[in-house]
Amino acid sequence: MALGTMSAVIRRGIAAWREFWFRPAPLLDLAGARVIVAATALRFNAGGFRFASAADAPPGLWKPIPLVGALGLGQPTLETLTWLAWASQVALYAALFGILSPIAVGAAFVLQLWQEAYLQCFGKVTHGTIPLLWAMAFLACAPCGRVLSVDAIWCRARAAHAPTIPAGESTAARWPLELCFVALATFYFQAGFAKLSTGGLGWADGYTLQYYLIDRGVPAGMWLATSVPLCRALSVLVLVFELTFPLAIVVRRLRPAYLLGGVLFHLGTHWLMHVRFDALWILYLIFVPWTRIVGMILDVVRRAPAPQPAAPSA
Repeated sequence: MALGTMSAVIRRGIAAWREFWFRPAPLLDLAGARVIVAATALRFNAGGFRFASAADAPPGLWKPIPLVGALGLGQPTLETLTWLAWASQVALYAALFGILSPIAVGAAFVLQLWQEAYLQCFGKVTHGTIPLLWAMAFLACAPCGRVLSVDAIWCRARAAHAPTIPAGESTAARWPLELCFVALATFYFQAGFAKLSTGGLGWADGYTLQYYLIDRGVPAGMWLATSVPLCRALSVLVLVFELTFPLAIVVRRLRPAYLLGGVLFHLGTHWLMHVRFDALWILYLIFVPWTRIVGMILDVVRRAPAPQPAAPSA
C-alpha cells in the first residue's frame, strides 16, 4: 500500500512538473518575446558603439575572463568589433522580423555573448545584460517564429505544399518564457544574496544607502540621504524584494506584483542615483499576456455597434 501511494505521488509530481513547463501556451506570446528581445538588444547595443571601448582601452588594463582566455582571444581591434557589430545587427534584425527565426536568434546570442565577454576583460564584470543573454539562448531553442514573422508568411504562402502549419498554441511555447522568468528571479536573488554575503544585515542599516546616495550626488538622492530611517526602510524593502523574488517562479499570481515592484525599483535607482538597467527591466514586457490583450481588443471591436447610415434629408 505504501509503495502504491508513493508511486501515485511520484506520478502526480511528474504530471505537475510537465504541466508547469509544457502546458499549451499561445505562440503569439512567444513571438512577442522574440520581437522584444531583439529590439532591446538593438537599442542597447547602439550599433555596436557600446563595445568600442574594448578596443580603445590601454592594453595594460586587459585582464581576460576565463571564457576569453580559454578561447585564446586577445584584446579586440576596432576592425574586429566593427564586423562583430555588423554581423550582430544583421542577426538581430533577422530575429526581429522573424527570418529563419531560431537560427537568427541563436546567431545573435553567440555574437552578443562574444561582444559582452570582451567588455568584462578590464577588471570589472557587469551583469545588467545577463537576463537578456539567457532570453536569447532560450528563444533560440523554441518555435519563436511560427507566428508574427516572415517565416510564418512564407509558410502560409507554401500552404499547398505544407498543409500542417503550426498556429494558435503549442506545448513548446511556455517553457522558454518560464525559463526567462527563472533567469530574472535568479538575477535579483543573487543581487540580494551578494548584499548579505558582503555586508550582512548591516547593509540595510540605512547608512550604506546614505553613503551611495551622497557619493552619486544626484539632487533627489541627496534629499533622501538626509533621512537615515527612510534610507533604512528602503534598504529593507530592496532586500525583501530581491531575496523573495524566486517565490514568484512557483506562485504565478505573485508575478505582477514583483514585476511592478521591479519597475518601481529601477525607476527609483534612476531617479535617486542615475543608475539604469534598461536592458533588464524592458524585458518585463516579455511577461505581458499579449494574446489575452489582443483578444480583449478584438472583442471590443466586434461588439462595437456598427455606424448607422445618416437619415435622408427632407
